[in-house]
Amino acid sequence: FGVESTVLGGEGEVSLGSLSARTFGGVTHFSEVPKTLEGQCTELFNPLVGARIEGKAGPVTLGVHGMQSRLESGAGERDGFVAFPAGHTGLSGAGISTEFSGANVHAYLEAVGVRSEGGDERETGKGLYASLTAPLDRLTATLEFKRYEGLNLSYRKLEGEGPDAFPVTLPYNVPPTLDLPDVVFEAAPGMEDAAGARARVDLDVGGGGTLSASLYQVSEAHDTRISHPILGFEWERESGGRASARAGWRTERRPVTPNFSGEWGHATIEGVLPIGERHSIDVIARWKSFRPELDGHGDRTDLQLVLAYAFAPVVEAAVVIEDREFVSPDNDVRPGRYESASLTWRPSSDSAVTAFVGADPGGLRCTSGVCRILPSFEGARLEVSTRF
Repeated sequence: FGVESTVLGGEGEVSLGSLSARTFGGVTHFSEVPKTLEGQCTELFNPLVGARIEGKAGPVTLGVHGMQSRLESGAGERDGFVAFPAGHTGLSGAGISTEFSGANVHAYLEAVGVRSEGGDERETGKGLYASLTAPLDRLTATLEFKRYEGLNLSYRKLEGEGPDAFPVTLPYNVPPTLDLPDVVFEAAPGMEDAAGARARVDLDVGGGGTLSASLYQVSEAHDTRISHPILGFEWERESGGRASARAGWRTERRPVTPNFSGEWGHATIEGVLPIGERHSIDVIARWKSFRPELDGHGDRTDLQLVLAYAFAPVVEAAVVIEDREFVSPDNDVRPGRYESASLTWRPSSDSAVTAFVGADPGGLRCTSGVCRILPSFEGARLEVSTRF
């Protein structure tokens, strides 16, 4: 909470019976800054330390954790990105969690508190998260709840004075919400004063088929309201083939930022066809539309088609065609058609080589609930990664 999750440093972990401890330290690193901000802001590397201790007794796990970050010495609010409110010099936080996992029932509860240090007044925040998953014959039910209060401590300021020096909260610094990461659109709920809940049921209809339905609701300060029902179906056979379809309708009302208010529709269809033991073909079609509430703003639609081939686990190839009408929050994505092809080769389980050619529109991308604004790209690139 409150700090960028990327840390340059080290960590250590030790276990002794049912007890375990983990500690880390280093500096925060604001990576993947939006392209439109490059050259306008300097990077800050704020010191950060933290630790977590866990104890397990049967199906129950208890944990406590804490962290502290300090503003880089000599850096001020006009020196680029600042991870604290103006005039504050540090940020500390602590939390406690309990988890139960047994008899196919999983329950989790976590509470956290964060406080900024320095300045005339200290700003504090707190958060609560709870989840429960339980089977009911052929149906599985999941309930989640989150409550934020005063956790909006990730303050950003551009260099300069006057109207050019404005606070910026980057979307990639938003922690996971209860909404599905791949259907978060141009905005995500803030942490200043918000509460959200999600209910989901999965029904086994037999023959490898599963029906699912979920409803996400959130209320935020300034009368922001979001409602998002989703229906889905997935079919999978023992030979490895599968097909899935999902569609949802999201209603957003944001009086403070009315450009995000409106009706969002989305649908995804995917089919995987295995050929023999190691070959497979994957086809994906994604559609997304936005009907804005403001007058004078026309409807916008995105359509993406993906055709992929895999020779498991060595080679993966994909062709992507995308028609864009959306503009990203940093105004870097332009409407138009984007076409690309990629080829990935894995010489071992710990290494990969990827070649990409074509155009990528960039924009808001979410993975595991963490969202970042990526710049658009056109050309060719080669990536090599390894783990050791």
